[in-house]
Amino acid sequence: MGCFIDRSIGSRDIANELEALFKRHGRPKRLRSDNGREFISAELADWLSQRGVEQVFIEKASPQQNAYVERFNGSMRDEVLNGELFRTVLEARVVIGQWVDVYNTIRPHRGLGYKTPTAFYATLNAGSQ
Repeated sequence: MGCFIDRSIGSRDIANELEALFKRHGRPKRLRSDNGREFISAELADWLSQRGVEQVFIEKASPQQNAYVERFNGSMRDEVLNGELFRTVLEARVVIGQWVDVYNTIRPHRGLGYKTPTAFYATLNAGSQ
């Protein structure tokens, strides 16, 4: 599964992406997010509630409550976004998608015991079977 990239992302887009993730990984009990307009919409809140998923919001000015995402966003900004000028959405999808693939499947992460996120996830699943 790639990453969703577009000029504007709304709550319906978020619900569609989450639906695909829920099918692939199962529904979580809680979904933690920032307070972006696409996450605080009544439409998304209703959609999540219908699926039994509680919304938990990060307090403003508290990025430490979402450290993994903040780390990922910082790495993407430093390694891709600050050095690229995308002329089209398609170009952004290809370049960012390739970076995400490397980040998840090739590049080891110290915080995961020098495993890739994909390898680390596989060990979690192996332990639950």
